[in-house]
Amino acid sequence: MVEQSLQQNQPVIAASIQYRLGALGSLLTPEETETNIFLRDQRNGLLWIQKFISGFGGDAKRVTAFGESGGSISICYHMLSDVPLFNRVGLMSGLVSAMMAPRRKDEAKRQYERLLEVLGIEERGAEGLEKLRKVDVEKVVEAASDKMSGEGYLWAPVEDPEWFGNRAGFTWDQVPELLGQCEWVQDVLMGVTGFEVSALVPDLRRLKLRILTKEKGLTQIDNVKHLTPKSFSDGILELVGQENGKRMLDAYKITPEMDRNIFLISAMRWWGDVVFDGK
Repeated sequence: MVEQSLQQNQPVIAASIQYRLGALGSLLTPEETETNIFLRDQRNGLLWIQKFISGFGGDAKRVTAFGESGGSISICYHMLSDVPLFNRVGLMSGLVSAMMAPRRKDEAKRQYERLLEVLGIEERGAEGLEKLRKVDVEKVVEAASDKMSGEGYLWAPVEDPEWFGNRAGFTWDQVPELLGQCEWVQDVLMGVTGFEVSALVPDLRRLKLRILTKEKGLTQIDNVKHLTPKSFSDGILELVGQENGKRMLDAYKITPEMDRNIFLISAMRWWGDVVFDGK
C-alpha cells in the first residue's frame, strides 16, 4: 500500500500497532485496577503516532485508523470512547456485533474464575491471582484460547465507564447510532471480506454457538460439530421468535430437512454475518 502511494505520488506513512490478545489483553482480575488492556495497548500506539509521526514527515491531524476483523472491531471500541486519536477510519469486515459486545463485569469475573479452574488453581482472591501470575504464559494462552474458546467463551472487552464513559452498558443494537455520534471521525470507509468465517472452520467444529438474547445473557444453541439443519432452525426460532426466526432462515435459505453439507455453507454465511458484519 505504501509503495503504491509513492507510485501515485500521494505518499502515506503506515504504522502497525501490536497489542496483547485473548486473556492477556482482556482478563478482568480481582484487583480491577486496569481493564481492557488490549485497547490500552492500541491507544498507546495511537498516542505514540500523535507524538512522533511528524518526525517521519506525517501529519498528526490526518490519521486514518484501519483494520480487518478484530482490528476493525477494535476501532469501533475506540470510536465509542472519548479520546480522539484519528479522524478517518477504514472498517474491514468487523463491527461490534452481538458476539463482541462488551461483557458485564459479573460475566468477566466468572470468566476469570473459569480460567483459574482450567489451570487447576484452587486459591481465590489475592493468593489465586499471585499463583496465576506464576503460570507459564503458554499455558495461560492454551487454557484461554483452546480450552475456554471451545466452551464458548469470547475475550471481548469489559463494560467500563473509564473507557466508554456514559456509554458503558450499551447493547450491540445501539452501536450504529453511537458510532454515528462520533463527531471527531470525519470519514468512514466500510467493506466486508466474503465468507471470512470459513477460515475458522477447524475452531468452529469444537465451538459452541452462543447468541445474545433479549435479556442480554448468552444462550448456547448447540455444538457446531453436531449442528444439524433442524437443531439450528429450532434454536433460532426459540431465540428470536417464530416470525423473526422464519425471516432469518428464509434469508439464508435454511430448512430443517435440507442437506447437511449445503446447510453448513449457509450456516457459515450466517456466522460470518454475526461475527464480522454486525448484521
